[in-house]
Amino acid sequence: MIQVSHFATDGMAVEGSISDLADFLSAPGTTWIDMRAPTDDEFEAANKLFRWHPLAIDDMRVETHLPKVDDFDDYLLIVVHGVAIDQQGRFDTAELEIFVGPNYIVTHHGRPVPAIDHLLGRCRRNHALASKGPAFLLYLLLDGLADVFLPYLESLDSRIDDIEEAISAKPDQRTRSQIYGLKRDIIGLRRIVLPQAEVVRRLGRGEFPILPPESQMYFRDVHDHLFRVSEEANSYRDLLTAALDSYLSAVSNEMNKVMKVLTVFASIFIPLTFLAGIWGMNFSNMPELNDPLGYPLALTSMVVVGVLLLWFFRRKRWL
Repeated sequence: MIQVSHFATDGMAVEGSISDLADFLSAPGTTWIDMRAPTDDEFEAANKLFRWHPLAIDDMRVETHLPKVDDFDDYLLIVVHGVAIDQQGRFDTAELEIFVGPNYIVTHHGRPVPAIDHLLGRCRRNHALASKGPAFLLYLLLDGLADVFLPYLESLDSRIDDIEEAISAKPDQRTRSQIYGLKRDIIGLRRIVLPQAEVVRRLGRGEFPILPPESQMYFRDVHDHLFRVSEEANSYRDLLTAALDSYLSAVSNEMNKVMKVLTVFASIFIPLTFLAGIWGMNFSNMPELNDPLGYPLALTSMVVVGVLLLWFFRRKRWL
């Protein structure tokens, strides 16, 4: 699906289709083409107008790229990742290609990116946003993508607290799964944020002539935002590592308690087995073979030894 929106110099929005794209591009203002999982015919129709470089087309066709920016003189290609939090609090990434030209911006993505829909809605309500040109729209879009990270990181505080309480109470397999799941999310987040921050840093240092100088300060603000996200993600990763160490220590302590109890019981039965081995337990009138009280005496001796050992272990606080 391709959604075409043209914002005049006063910011007024006009919606159209791919057939209106040529007229929109020749008119004053800024045109936004949002390509959400376009069909082959829609893609070719757009490519006939823009004549994208084959390398840029390859970047659009193949996913799993790291964030990057390429300068093709007449336009920039920026590859970033959008993040959407699901109902379980986990996040998923969607690759997003952004073309920025003198009077247009093109967004291409295979899955929904809420930041795009949110920004389009803002531009329709506030005409002043789109009237500032494609570079400012690019800043707003990158800032909207970055805004998703901090709420997710802030939600980790309570989740890590819950994990620590579970470790103190009774750690189990579910606790371990939660720790590994959060660590996997944090590592994935940092893998995205760090290259994305580098891309935005390049946009904010005047490296690309197509971006006006007055836009540099906005991109630097987004870079600071992403750098803060990276630092916080690093601190949360350390907290999760400490939580994992606490979990392993708690599990080890529980195992030691079990082994201590088993060792105590084994220690109790060792002397009983020793006595039974000396007297033998397959003769009548043990332990002296012909003593009528031998068998009760043997059982009483074993009970007394066992009780004395239990008393000794409790006195030593081994139980």
